[in-house]
Amino acid sequence: MTATDIRDLQNQVDHFGLYAVVRKVGRKWSVNFRGHGCPTLFNTRTAAANWVQEWTQALRQRAA
Repeated sequence: MTATDIRDLQNQVDHFGLYAVVRKVGRKWSVNFRGHGCPTLFNTRTAAANWVQEWTQALRQRAA
């Protein structure tokens, strides 16, 4: 991810919430932002949102 992608992802999540990058795929849930995200599918929407939260926190710590 470029610095611009990281900034845009953080702005997207801050403005619209964790579920802004969570999408339904069949019976499961995926996390995708401009082709970046988790390669596996989640059984619940909450599990996907929890992964988004951990992902954005890790990116913020990396940037600091």
